[in-house]
Amino acid sequence: MPSIMSRAAYDKRLCRRQIRSVGKPSPGKRAMIEFESLSEDVKMLIRARVGGDVYKVVKRSMLENYLVENVEMRNYFAGYLLPDVHNLKGCATRNLPTELQMEYSLQANVFDAIQRYINAKRSNRAVLGGQSFNVWDFIFEGVNQLPEKYDSLKLNVRWLQNKYHRYINIGPSTLVNGRFGNQYSCKVTEGLARLICSLHGDSKIPFVERTAELYLQFLRNEIDIVDTATGEVFDRRLFVDKKGESLVVSVSTVWNIVQDPRNAQFLKKLRQSSIDYRTQNSAYSHRHRPNFGMSKISMDDRDLSRKTVEGGRVHVYLAVDLASEVVLCSVYSRENPTVEMIKECFRAMYSFIVINGLPWAGECEVENHLMSELRGELDRMFAIVTFCNPQNSKEKGAEHVIRQLKYCTEKSNHEGIGRWHGKGNYKTKSENKDEDYKQPRLPYDTIVADAIADIIEHNNKPHSRIAGKTRLQVLKENANPDLQPPVAYKILKEIGKRTETSVRNYDSFRLQYEDYALATPEDSLARLEPNNYTVQAYWNEREDGTIPEAYIYQGDVYIGRATRYERYNEAKIERTAKDTEIKLEHQKRQAHQRKVVKDRMAAVYSKVAVIKNNVDYSAVVGKKASAIVADCELEITNYEPPERGVSVGQMAIDSI
Repeated sequence: MPSIMSRAAYDKRLCRRQIRSVGKPSPGKRAMIEFESLSEDVKMLIRARVGGDVYKVVKRSMLENYLVENVEMRNYFAGYLLPDVHNLKGCATRNLPTELQMEYSLQANVFDAIQRYINAKRSNRAVLGGQSFNVWDFIFEGVNQLPEKYDSLKLNVRWLQNKYHRYINIGPSTLVNGRFGNQYSCKVTEGLARLICSLHGDSKIPFVERTAELYLQFLRNEIDIVDTATGEVFDRRLFVDKKGESLVVSVSTVWNIVQDPRNAQFLKKLRQSSIDYRTQNSAYSHRHRPNFGMSKISMDDRDLSRKTVEGGRVHVYLAVDLASEVVLCSVYSRENPTVEMIKECFRAMYSFIVINGLPWAGECEVENHLMSELRGELDRMFAIVTFCNPQNSKEKGAEHVIRQLKYCTEKSNHEGIGRWHGKGNYKTKSENKDEDYKQPRLPYDTIVADAIADIIEHNNKPHSRIAGKTRLQVLKENANPDLQPPVAYKILKEIGKRTETSVRNYDSFRLQYEDYALATPEDSLARLEPNNYTVQAYWNEREDGTIPEAYIYQGDVYIGRATRYERYNEAKIERTAKDTEIKLEHQKRQAHQRKVVKDRMAAVYSKVAVIKNNVDYSAVVGKKASAIVADCELEITNYEPPERGVSVGQMAIDSI
C-alpha cells in the first residue's frame, strides 16, 4: 500500500513546523503526528484510507486494541450460582442462563479494556490530541463504536461510568442483574409453600382455583387449617408481606407453587393412583434384554380385545422368552386365571421345550397375584424366581412382548384391537361412547384359534434386534449354552397331572386306560415299600393327546420312569414289521424279567426242609446237603438239640 507521506516530506514539514509531532521521536519507533496539524489534502487521503470519521475510528480502535478475551471471567460466570426463589431455604442452586453468561463475560472484557486504556492515558495524556478532559465521553463514544454484541453497555455514559467503578472496586458479581435471586420481592416463603401444597394435596383432589379460594378464606378468618399429624394450627400472623399486611396471592401464584417440579413430584403421588404414579411419574430401572434364549422367561395374564358371543372376554395366561421375544406357550379360559390354569401353562411350556430341544429356563419372572400360592413349586423348578411388584407393567418383560404381539400382529389381522382410552392409532372405538358402533361378537373357539394363529405368526416374524432371523430361529440357535435340558421327573412332580395307580405283575401299571411299563423294574421295585404297590403317576400329555411317558412316586420317593406299552397284532397273518418289532421288545422284556427273578432267587433263596427233634435228617435232605453235613460231623456229634422250628440248613451254618 503506497504511503501518504514520504520520509523526506515528513522531515521537511517538521522542520518548517507545518506539522506537530506528539512526543519525542526516537530511533526504531513510529513517529506520532497530531491529526489537526496536517494539511487538508493529507487529511482527505487519511479519511479515504480509514473509510470514515478519523476520530470515531481512533476511539474504536483504541478500545479494541485493549480488548482481550478473559477466560477466567468466562469460567467465573459459568460457575456462578443464583439463589433460587423457589428454593425455600434460599440456597444458591441455579446457574445463570447461557446467554447472560456470554453477556456478562463480554462486559467484563470491555471494563478490563477501559481500565487498561485509562492507565495508558495517564502515562500519555497527549494521545487524544493533548486533551485531558471529558475522557468518559470519549470512552462512551468508543464503546458505541464496538460491534452489536456489546450493545448492553451502550445505555448512557453515567451508567457506564458507575458500572465500571463498581466492577473495579467490588468485583464481577456486580455485573449480575439484581432481579436474579431477589428474595424481597418474592411472595413465596417456606410457610406459604407448605400451606398451599398441603391444601392442594388433599384427598378431595381440589382444583388450583379451589386451593387459592381456601387460602383466602384462611386469611379472612373464615376457616382454620390444622396439621392432622401434629395438631399444629397454622398461624395467620405468619402470612404477611413486608408492610405487615396479609399475604394475598393470585391463582397464578398458587399454580406456580404447585407446578414447581419439586412440589409437583410429591403432589402427583398424593393425588394420583399408585399405578398411574408409577407408570407416568416414578423413576424406573433401565435394562436391556438377555443375550441368550431361555436365560429368563416372563409370565403374565391378559385379556383379548375381542369379545365372545356371550359378551365376555377370553382370558389368556402365557410365557415368553425375553431374549428371542418368542411366546413359548399360552392357555385360554372363559374365567379369570386360576392356579390350575397357571399349571396348565407350565405344562404347555414344558411340552414346547421338549419338542424343540431347548434347555430349561434359568430364571422365571412372575407377579405376586396367584403365583404366591406356587412359590414352593417355582423354587423347586427354577434356579432363580423373580416376583414383580403388582401392577407394575414396566418391570415385567412379558408386558413388552405382549405389546409387540398386540399392535404388530393382532392389530394387522383383526378389527377392534386397542383400548378406548388409548391415543392415536392405539385407540379403538367404544360402544359406551359411540352410539353407532357395535363391537363384533365372535364364538369362543374362533377367538382362541385366531389367537393361536397370531402367536405362530408373531414367533415367525423377524426379530426386532437381530436382522435376517425370525424370533423362533433366534431362540433355537442362540439358547444359553450353560443351561441344561429339563429334569422331567422333578418338573412333572410339580406341574404334571397326577393319577393314583398301582404296580401290576411287578412290571407295569394302568394310566388313562393304557398300560405303562417300568423302564428299570429291578431298580423301581427296590424303592417300593414292603407290601405297598400303590404309586402316584405324574404325566403330561402332548398336543395330540398322547402320553409318551410318566414318572411314578410313592409319597416323596421317586420310583422311576415308565413308558407306554405298545401293542402288536395277535393275528400272525396281519402282522407288520412294526408289530414284529414290538413283539420282539416284549419278549426281550419278559426274558429280562425271568433273568432278574432267577438271579435274585439264587442270591437270597435256598431250598430247605424242616425236621423234628431226634430224627435222622439224612433221610430228608439231598445228597449234596448230606455231604455238607458229613463234613461237619465232628461239630454235629456234640450239638444240643435245636429250638423248635430251626431248619437243618440254619443248624448246619450255626454249627460251622
